[in-house]
Amino acid sequence: MKKTVRILVGFLAFGCMSVHAQTADTAQNMQARVAAQDSVFEVAERMPEFPNGQARLFKYIYSNLQYPPMEVARRHQDRVICQFVVEKDGSISDVHVVKSKGFADLDKEAVRVLSSMPHWHPGEQNGQPVRVKMTVPVQFKLEPIVVQPAYPGGADAQLAYIQTNMKYPKDAKKALQEGSAVCQFKVEADGSITEPVVFVSTGVESLDNEAIRLIQSMPKWTPGTLDEQPTAMSAAMIISFALPAEYINKQTGVKVEVAAEVEGRTVAGKLPVPACREKVNGVVTYKVLIGTDGKVVSVRSGEGDLMDNPQLQELVRKAAMKAQFNAAEQESVGTITFTFFSK
Repeated sequence: MKKTVRILVGFLAFGCMSVHAQTADTAQNMQARVAAQDSVFEVAERMPEFPNGQARLFKYIYSNLQYPPMEVARRHQDRVICQFVVEKDGSISDVHVVKSKGFADLDKEAVRVLSSMPHWHPGEQNGQPVRVKMTVPVQFKLEPIVVQPAYPGGADAQLAYIQTNMKYPKDAKKALQEGSAVCQFKVEADGSITEPVVFVSTGVESLDNEAIRLIQSMPKWTPGTLDEQPTAMSAAMIISFALPAEYINKQTGVKVEVAAEVEGRTVAGKLPVPACREKVNGVVTYKVLIGTDGKVVSVRSGEGDLMDNPQLQELVRKAAMKAQFNAAEQESVGTITFTFFSK
């Protein structure tokens, strides 16, 4: 009987120990499961996704990004690397900067715009939503301040250089050849000129060569700048070759007389003469409207025995438009007459 009691007591004691051990094990498992549920995954079986994908994410960021005005003024730019947690319900938490240049206002704006994101599609592990850490860059980039290179002294000085230094090729001058060359070249960071080429030709080799010579002989330019730093940049110039109308008329044996009749106005300087490349005799008269500044505003209907020559009419119209009169308080109407004599 005593032996039986001892065995029973032993079984009871072992049973109590077993229950206690199972209870402790269950609590630890529950704590582990809770910890696992609250843990943040670096990588999940299914990663979180911004609604409609990554392209929409960056569109959202840059549509809502507000570049801090002071950072714009300071020309501060940066690629701010941020991390955040996509919670199980897709909400965003713990947004913080992990790498940047330390521009405080840029960092704050990056955190603000990421914190304002709509809910994501949460990540999943074993078919269950989990918390996942994400890393996203926010780019702060300003449009560069570009200042184009310039000829020293501006456009007037550039024109004066061309007029003073141009050597009209003899063969082209003899053949009455004219034209305009569009030249491209590089203005280096020190203002020197390199790599000149004719982009659009005059159609006359000697004229193109003279255009290149003029480009190569130019003084140093004021270099272009990119964000206030001297930078090599491409530039272009149009170099026009035009012979004086008097020279062309002398070669073709045409004499042109020009007279103007405008009440209350006097001619300022000489009346322009059209260049005739063929022998012609006759008279053309055009009505002109003179502005208050003395410039010809428009060339109106014409008359004369050369009105059937459209090419000559165009030359005469262009010459008439260049006429200059004294200024007046009101516009005036008058005539300009061109008389042609051929030898």
